[in-house]
Amino acid sequence: MPENAQKETNESSHGSQPLETQQDSLMQKPQQKSQVSGNRLVLARAYRPLCFADLLGQDHARRVIENALRNERLHHAILLSGPRGVGKTTLARLISRAINCKSRKSGTDSCGDCSACQTMAGESLDIIEIDAASHTGVDGVRDIVDGAGYRPVVLKYRVYIIDEVHMLSRSAFNALLKTLEEPPPHLHFLFATTEPDKIPLTVLSRCLRLELRRLDNETLASHYRDVSKREGRKLEEDAAMVLAQAAEGSVRDGLSLLDCAFSESNDDTITLTQVRSMLLLSDGHALYDLLEAIVDEDLELSLTRLDSLLNKGGQAEVLLREIMERLHRLSRFRVVGAIENSLEPSDRERGGALSERLSLATLSRMWQLSLRGYEELRLAPDPRASLDMLIVRLVCAAGMPLPSEVLTRLSRDAASVQPAGSAREEKDITTSDSSLSSKLRVAFPNAKIEEQEIEEQ
Repeated sequence: MPENAQKETNESSHGSQPLETQQDSLMQKPQQKSQVSGNRLVLARAYRPLCFADLLGQDHARRVIENALRNERLHHAILLSGPRGVGKTTLARLISRAINCKSRKSGTDSCGDCSACQTMAGESLDIIEIDAASHTGVDGVRDIVDGAGYRPVVLKYRVYIIDEVHMLSRSAFNALLKTLEEPPPHLHFLFATTEPDKIPLTVLSRCLRLELRRLDNETLASHYRDVSKREGRKLEEDAAMVLAQAAEGSVRDGLSLLDCAFSESNDDTITLTQVRSMLLLSDGHALYDLLEAIVDEDLELSLTRLDSLLNKGGQAEVLLREIMERLHRLSRFRVVGAIENSLEPSDRERGGALSERLSLATLSRMWQLSLRGYEELRLAPDPRASLDMLIVRLVCAAGMPLPSEVLTRLSRDAASVQPAGSAREEKDITTSDSSLSSKLRVAFPNAKIEEQEIEEQ
């Protein structure tokens, strides 16, 4: 085996495998903290899944792997794709241990006691993890191809785990094709990537592809509360939901934020206020105060409440994202007709009432204005001034009538302004000629309207 590949194997195995042996006791004893031998592990590493059942939110991929292991029909090349922090590398490591274990539990999970599991718990030359972002050229792949014909040193299979495989060059992929299509029986490839579209189709066609998905907020929040309990801390339900929303479906991102929350507070209980302050988020009720002022078309009050939120340390870009989140939730309230129990207290208390005051068309229009304002804010020399002008537009949009309401009002006004003797002319204008320009002339006889055909929307 090439010297550089062996060095990567040693570093990877030494950096991750012994920790997972220590994690067994962590997962079995809920009250034991992630303080191991005086060296504290970050939560994302201390609570890495040790079996397929512990893998959160990926039941579809887990079923495929478990059935393949039970039937001894595991594909020799598996591509694990999905967003960051959802378990791609973790699943690859679980597969590599399972196929090399001599006595798997339930036919799927590694036992952890056999000689092969003991070898994998230490430094193993047969499980090789490669970061494709650091080895993009063809030379690293040639080392894999040259060593593919040699049998494993200790284990039954030699496994190559290539992370961020889409970073390999076109030449590197071409050099791997033949080995990937007809590998020796003792060789397995496990690829992980966040951008599968960048992988050549010739490689994709030779792999079993499993798409890992983002996790829902309820699953993440429950997991974070469980981890907090194991660490001897209490995480409030609402605080856990805010962390889950900030994680955007990533288990690892949320655990990193939870680590930060533990470090920021010495209290046994992590509250919603502490989490919002850590994430630089605004108070939920203050956001609804701002939205209510916008809906009431009170521009002065809206700008005053906006200044209050920004003067408390809020950032214009973050605040606008929160406004857009509230508009999205109000739209869902309007459609679904019920308040989701998983949302924050401010949403449950005030979201439903405010959504009843706005139509879907108005909410959609405010969302579109906010989305365009978000693009402008990132380009503006003064983000705060850009946000002020967006609030002005939102106040104007909140009271703007819909096109259908305008046409209805014009038709009604046209009927009321015509004299009784000109009923025939009124009929000709309102029924025969349906153009908007004619209706405008009837509704506003003293206005100067250009002779231009305006299509009715």
